[in-house]
Amino acid sequence: MLALTMSACATITLSTTQLPGASSRDRGAVIEAPRDNQSALWGASGERADSNPRLIDFSYAGYAFGNKPLPQYRTVASVTDFGAVPDDGRDDTAAFRRAIARTDAGAIEIPEGRFEISDVINLNKPRIVLRGQGPDKTTIHITKALEDVEPTLKPGEPKRTLKWSWSSGFFRINGSYTQSKTATITAPAQQGSRVIRVDDPKKLSVGARVIVVQSNPSSNSLIDYLYANDPGDYSKLNTKLNVTMHAIVESISGSNIILNRPLRWDLRSEWNPVVRPSQPHVYDVGIEHLAIEFDPLPYEGHFTERGRNAVAIGNAYDCWIRNVEVRNCDSGFFVHGYNNTLKDITFTSEREPYLKTYTGHHGITLGIDNLLDGFNFDTVFYHEITLTRRSAGNVSKNGRGVNIAFDHHKSVNHANLFSNIDVGKGTRIWKSGGSTALGKHAGAWTTFWNIRADTPINSPPDNFAPDLINIVGITTTQPKQTNPTGKWFEPLDTSTIEPKDLHEAQLRRRGASGN
Repeated sequence: MLALTMSACATITLSTTQLPGASSRDRGAVIEAPRDNQSALWGASGERADSNPRLIDFSYAGYAFGNKPLPQYRTVASVTDFGAVPDDGRDDTAAFRRAIARTDAGAIEIPEGRFEISDVINLNKPRIVLRGQGPDKTTIHITKALEDVEPTLKPGEPKRTLKWSWSSGFFRINGSYTQSKTATITAPAQQGSRVIRVDDPKKLSVGARVIVVQSNPSSNSLIDYLYANDPGDYSKLNTKLNVTMHAIVESISGSNIILNRPLRWDLRSEWNPVVRPSQPHVYDVGIEHLAIEFDPLPYEGHFTERGRNAVAIGNAYDCWIRNVEVRNCDSGFFVHGYNNTLKDITFTSEREPYLKTYTGHHGITLGIDNLLDGFNFDTVFYHEITLTRRSAGNVSKNGRGVNIAFDHHKSVNHANLFSNIDVGKGTRIWKSGGSTALGKHAGAWTTFWNIRADTPINSPPDNFAPDLINIVGITTTQPKQTNPTGKWFEPLDTSTIEPKDLHEAQLRRRGASGN
């Protein structure tokens, strides 16, 4: 049982047995009431979070698990050294490729001016940075669509939806990782714990990056757990799925492995939990201080996209996109890697919009433990920020937009944070995609913190998520509903809420520097 002192004269006692991840640390705690501008989930400085399993620690998102700032690599070459010429109207694709191929490590400068790119640029090796002089000075003009350079339609074939509607980009950071020496986790562990017991600790080493994996059994109990036993209809979902979490081995004591971060979810034997080293091959790749621009052709609507997409990251770790403006795109960034950071991102468009509203499809799609910090959507996409296919641990914060949609695309995404965001008009915040019968749009522990809008926002519809999500500080006229084991809708004043940025507060609390 958990006792929460809600006011000077009232104490609410609740059962934690209904909460995924509840543990003995949640029982018998009495917590002082916060001030009017503080959440009952957090308190003055996070003291309530220690005893509340529904609010997880999001501070491990982004580069180096949030423990280091983004690096500043030394400039070692320029694309002009390899034949690129700004502002001459000629294609610079080959020069960019030569610059990358012949640079072992470091930043490749892209000088002030306009450079023409007509084909895919791969950044598939570590410690390479493409660095412009700023979005107002360095422009990469992409002259084609992906369908032009990697056609999927046969000549004369009727027009259909192309894979470019939801994937890939002209700049590609594609990696892989070596996994070996799988160790079986031999004892259950609770959400929030850092200790896991394994059958053979010799398969792991201190300082190694590891991946913890759990698989959904035939009973589908893992899926049900990630939806807090309220999954909705997922009859068309491929249930042969797993969930993953990356960590560093901090120490080893006997058969116990101590991780650098708390578990995002319970470990249970029925989910066949394992841990194995995960050595990345592509990491520390950056694209920064430039604009990526497509021609302002009219946008023809949903699923018509031919692939005017900027950047795709897949199976790459600790990479970043910093101070980048994307203009006139179909989609901006597909980030399906791990612990990557997107910082100070802007979207603009001069395209003729579809239905007088939309100029593109997906703005930013996030995978596992990525950080989006600082963004401006100066145009409207069908989906500004997308979570899908077991996306988890991502943080989107310190942003604004015209009328942002937090797109939760079903398929068991869970435990993602949106913090300190002005969504603009506020009429599309819960607008989410995804095919039918793939579960509710969002899973457990999804959190919205300090969300501002021009118009009042209602709580999401019942088909959006289970009750085990958190909405704290939001522009609304609806009353508070803070059931510790049910709905949590805590509409604190967004002008005075403390902390304004939950992610930053969690970083400070554990003494991390952030990105």
